Amino acid sequence: MTPPRAIVYRISARLEDETIIIDSVACLNREAEGLLGWSEHEIAQNPAGFLEKVHPEDAPRVREGLRCLFLGVDELRHRYRYRRKDGTYLVVLETLNVTHRAGTRLEWISVWQEASWVQERAEILEALDRAPGVAVVLFRDTFVYANEAAQQLLGYTREELLRLRPEEVLPEELWEAARAFIAEEAYAKGFELLSQELPLRTARGERRDVLVFARTVTYQGRPTGLAIAIDQTQRKRYERLYRLLKDVNARVESAEDQTAFLRAVCALLVERGGLGLAWVAVPEEGTGEFRAVAAAGRAEGFLDRVRVTVDPEVPEGRDPIGTAWREQRIVVVADTRTDPAVTPWREIMLERGFLSVCAVPVLREGRTVAVLALYAGARGFFTEEEIDFLEELQRVLSAALEDIEAEQHRRVIERAVEASPDWIVVTDAEGGIVYVNDAVCRISGYAREELLGRKMSIFRSGYHDPGFYAKLWEAVRAGRSFQAVFVNRRKDGKRFYLDQTIVPVMRNGAVHRIVGVAKDVTVERHLQEEVVLLRYQDPLTHLLNREGFLLEVEGELREREGSKALLLADVHQFTHVNRAFGARFGDALLYTLGQRLRERVARLGGGLVGRVGEDAFGVLLPGVEPSAIEAVLPHIFEAFTEPFEWNGETLSLGVHVGVAFSPRDATSAHELYNKAATALNFSKRKGGENTFSLFDQEMDARALRYLGWRAQLEQSLKEDRFELYFQPYFYTDTRTLAGAEALLRLRDPQKGLLAPSAFIEVLEESPLITAVEMAMLEKIRAFLLSLERPIKISFNISPKSLTNARFLEAIQAISRDVGRYLVLEVTERLLVEEAERARVFLEEVRKLGVRVAVDDFGTGYSSLAYLERLPVDFLKIDMSFVQRMTQSRRSLAIVDTLVSLAMKLGLKTIAEGVETEEEYKLLALLGCDIVQGYYLAKPMPREALEALLSDTASV
Repeated sequence: MTPPRAIVYRISARLEDETIIIDSVACLNREAEGLLGWSEHEIAQNPAGFLEKVHPEDAPRVREGLRCLFLGVDELRHRYRYRRKDGTYLVVLETLNVTHRAGTRLEWISVWQEASWVQERAEILEALDRAPGVAVVLFRDTFVYANEAAQQLLGYTREELLRLRPEEVLPEELWEAARAFIAEEAYAKGFELLSQELPLRTARGERRDVLVFARTVTYQGRPTGLAIAIDQTQRKRYERLYRLLKDVNARVESAEDQTAFLRAVCALLVERGGLGLAWVAVPEEGTGEFRAVAAAGRAEGFLDRVRVTVDPEVPEGRDPIGTAWREQRIVVVADTRTDPAVTPWREIMLERGFLSVCAVPVLREGRTVAVLALYAGARGFFTEEEIDFLEELQRVLSAALEDIEAEQHRRVIERAVEASPDWIVVTDAEGGIVYVNDAVCRISGYAREELLGRKMSIFRSGYHDPGFYAKLWEAVRAGRSFQAVFVNRRKDGKRFYLDQTIVPVMRNGAVHRIVGVAKDVTVERHLQEEVVLLRYQDPLTHLLNREGFLLEVEGELREREGSKALLLADVHQFTHVNRAFGARFGDALLYTLGQRLRERVARLGGGLVGRVGEDAFGVLLPGVEPSAIEAVLPHIFEAFTEPFEWNGETLSLGVHVGVAFSPRDATSAHELYNKAATALNFSKRKGGENTFSLFDQEMDARALRYLGWRAQLEQSLKEDRFELYFQPYFYTDTRTLAGAEALLRLRDPQKGLLAPSAFIEVLEESPLITAVEMAMLEKIRAFLLSLERPIKISFNISPKSLTNARFLEAIQAISRDVGRYLVLEVTERLLVEEAERARVFLEEVRKLGVRVAVDDFGTGYSSLAYLERLPVDFLKIDMSFVQRMTQSRRSLAIVDTLVSLAMKLGLKTIAEGVETEEEYKLLALLGCDIVQGYYLAKPMPREALEALLSDTASV
């Protein structure tokens, strides 16, 4: 049998808005003109008319078949009628094979075969069996034929399908219409070609959308229905999801903020995506529990019952939402009835009819920021096509959130720029104004409409010469910023000043826009001198402040040769003045001091005076050599020591002075100042009032040693290298042990055990002293608690600890265990200088059962009033009196007087430094209660004291 003639074409086409457009048709063999009458050239010249020659009855089916190619089908075989050049129709059997895809463009090879009726009948069943589309034959009310595609689509075997009634593959609402359609009368009558979209129901209960072509044919002499169906489910789902994505993208531009956008997305997914619930979950900081920031659908009564967390260690954190958050992937639960991931909420989900769940993480810059949770009423709802859509939706959401945030940021910037009090102008590359904010209109006096489109020269005042603007344009065209103070003119002719920065915005290497940002400095220009004055002047004394003083000193050092003396003078105990007389008196005193220093410096030939600290003044005296400084200092001291009178109060001050010389000690202002400050610190350490020190290199060395010691002491405290030695003291009348004084020692890794004289000065000047004393009190408590028969332990505390609230708390804690055995020693000087603070502190510790002793009693202070006011238990007579009383009648009289005074006040006396039998007997004769010294016992470690306690009765 001679094979039928065939025409082979190469066709290029595209899909636009569901319309197939043929771009080119090329015949690959020479059979076209013989079969159709159209030459190859005529066919190629009119590709758009290629489909117009299909028989009108066949055209919808042909176009729908071709659309399948655009939905992913690679092969297509169909029969239709095609008009010849002479107007008759040729029945062709066409086989299509797609050869190239590019978006919505396709190319395919088409083979046309002339199909005679004999060939057609032979090929129908073969084609139907191999066709990708569904093909069934109905006879009366049963299936008599179903191809392989029908079995795969519907989920039945051929035998199962042939036992079904046709309406059973349709939704129930279509059964009645289906029965009427396939009734025997309808067959007998015959029905025209049917082309209709119908839903089918599979064996699994899933819905599939198909395009059905049906017609009556004769089978075994009887009218029979032949139905061909093309599965449209995927195409329709893609169309639906594509429209949904378009709607989501459309919401981005109209969204006010990210939350509003997410709410709109949830609503779209529920309304058009066939979902029962959609919500966006974000974890709370701290708890990790997810909360809803947007929701749509059947959320009420559901979200408040479902507790989900990011924690994978609990069941509530292993659900799809928590997993999607942590693993940054889309998580699907196909059947909530059986999947263990939703066990905690299975009952709630089934109540709502949620049979499948999907969680989509929303990512920003590689991290999860939210999870979109979707709930559907059908099992297996989230198919592969849905996942593809959700992956695209995931990308859209992430990009949309970034766009919304950027838009919000842009709006904020725009509002900020518009509302900014600063001048902001944008021009084109030639200086034509394209934008001005409100500040420009306010400052210049022009309305916005008067400025847009005009050149920036509208503001020129004539102040700047052409060279100024030449430099501006040179910088701008080179892509550089230009900054200067612009003198411009307002609309009313008045000048205004702008501190302006001109910034070019480049595009492709050329200037695209020019932005001018400026601050109106008109008022500042008028007040510039006053601003400079305020910056460098002390408002209280009207002297130079520290910054101004150093600036002027630097100028003097640079401009004048010769020796110069820099003096730093600090008022002695100024804080006590403020505390005793009030801040107003203190301010008046400082002002007077400043004026006095000005007068004295003027008498000395001139110089600089500044207030460089709260109660410190700086003086620079040009032309003063180191050898002449002692002649100058009395004038400086006089400014402080001359009595002050204010509101009936009269006061004389003390002063400490440090002096450094340029160029001997330093050549820069800051370095010279630091040298003088070092000398001032040494002057303060001398004690007393009206002291001075001249800087020398040894001070630097001592300062370095101080820093080294301080670092060593900090490390020693961390490493617990501070220890206690104990010097016992005894009752004078019985020589029995009365207690012991705890003495501080430092265990140095290289030098061994160090006495306080090596480090106490540095320790007392540093903030470490209180921490060390608190640590030693803890050691004292531990020691007392370890004793079977505790004794009194006294411990000397520093002035800094006296005012430290944490130190008082430490004593309160210790006193609960050993308070009645603890004696705190304070110096007589401290009781006088800090009388009120001392009184408050000592009253508090006395309430705890702690005793108080006055150390170094009788040295340097004549006022005994504090003994009446302050809670004191012991007076410790200084060893200087004790060791001189056997040679000096005056020292003996002092000791006798102190003992007698203590007796009359009801206080106990402790004599320090007893080193001889004669001193001991004399103290016993005078009635001293307790003695302490090398004669009876030297300082000893804890173990030695414990041995002594085993042989001596304690109090």
